[in-house]
Amino acid sequence: MRSILVTGGTRGIGEAIATAFRAQGEQVTVTGLEQTEIASFQQRHPQIKATMLDVANPSMIAEVVGGLGELHVLVNCAGMLLREQREHHPEEFARVVDVNLNGTMRVATASKERLAATQGSVLNIASMLTFRSEEHTSELQ
Repeated sequence: MRSILVTGGTRGIGEAIATAFRAQGEQVTVTGLEQTEIASFQQRHPQIKATMLDVANPSMIAEVVGGLGELHVLVNCAGMLLREQREHHPEEFARVVDVNLNGTMRVATASKERLAATQGSVLNIASMLTFRSEEHTSELQ
């Protein structure tokens, strides 16, 4: 049984990835930003451990990764998207970059030794909005 960490795994794509790994018999831990989403996830998936993590907080990352023991797969799925033109405000955009880009790097760096010890893998997940603006998503639905 491999140990899997899925950041941003309490809903959406992260939840689907976490439950797929669990269905294969893997030991899965997911993270979420808010206690309400952790509690909701645990009700739906009691066999998967869920814990709070803000990927912008290095001490929280160290605590979560440090509590894992072995780590075979890291799935960086935590991310945020701003709507209603908020992404055009420099402070708001800086938060997006800190979570989506820097947060991915923080968690990967904190997990590096554990992943090296198991010859593990890192999967970085990005939204299709990475390549297409929000204005064009209605064409894709």
